[in-house]
Amino acid sequence: MAVSWAHRARRALTVRCCRPRRGVFSRIFTNSSATRLHPPPRTPPRQILFCVTIYYISSAAANVWNKWLVELHAPPGGGALAPAVTPTVLTLLHLLIALASDVFIMRRTGDAVVAARLASETRRTTWDIVRAFAPIAVCVTMSKLTTYVSYQYVSIALAHTAKASEPIFNVVVAALLYGEFHRREVYLSLVPITLGIALASVTDFSYNHTGFAIAVTSALMKVLQNIATKHVMASGRFTFWETHAYCGAASLLCLAPLLLWESTHSGGRDFFAWCRAIARLPFLSLAFDGALQWASSVSAYWVLSLVSHLTATIINVMRRLLM
Repeated sequence: MAVSWAHRARRALTVRCCRPRRGVFSRIFTNSSATRLHPPPRTPPRQILFCVTIYYISSAAANVWNKWLVELHAPPGGGALAPAVTPTVLTLLHLLIALASDVFIMRRTGDAVVAARLASETRRTTWDIVRAFAPIAVCVTMSKLTTYVSYQYVSIALAHTAKASEPIFNVVVAALLYGEFHRREVYLSLVPITLGIALASVTDFSYNHTGFAIAVTSALMKVLQNIATKHVMASGRFTFWETHAYCGAASLLCLAPLLLWESTHSGGRDFFAWCRAIARLPFLSLAFDGALQWASSVSAYWVLSLVSHLTATIINVMRRLLM
């Protein structure tokens, strides 16, 4: 009996010692052990390479088009006769096109039926959906807005150089929020990245503190978005298209107050005058830009579903080379 008790005590101590440490803020995004991050299943390298290629091409094209639209219609400008393509309007268009595309694909492919069955099996409530996607929505909205605002202060090359700091934020945020730690070599590899970003940024002709700080904030928001989204994917409670659609819908709700404020504070115009001004925007160019952004977003989620969030962050940093 004594031997059995000692064996049980050692086993319990081993389980407690080997249990992964959870971050002090982990309950912000998760509420049960079911949503903890698990190692992704092994994926064929060709599939990952294919997804990354699509992501790189669509993302590069979308960012160049975004930059052109923001500069061509930069505020404050000519009032109601020449409305500006503000970051808020651009983000609104991207989210609307993405949400409509996701709903169409879910209906056509039968993903909606799978999502309904999954919701029934996991006994998912509305509050579970809000708790899972509200933080992601805030990160998505802030990441997009800060990216477009940074384009008004610095060049697109400098903006993406500053956003290459994502791996630094990734290891820090993962440790603080979820208690995920890496080998010492991983942390040492961040030193040359930090030095390279600092050197490349301060020597850029368009460098200024405001634009650089906004771009770095965008990198932080993107890292928070990826980590939270990966944990939602790993929970197995939502399908791929359902995750993408819920992120877009929640981001639209998050953007609504900012959009309402902008509509009533743009050059003293009321809401209806602002709507008439929006109607004069170049919608063909904006629609094409929204399609590019949707392809970039879907491919980014696809890559994230195949690899760990740190690997996805590194892939995202390598994408900056195309900028």
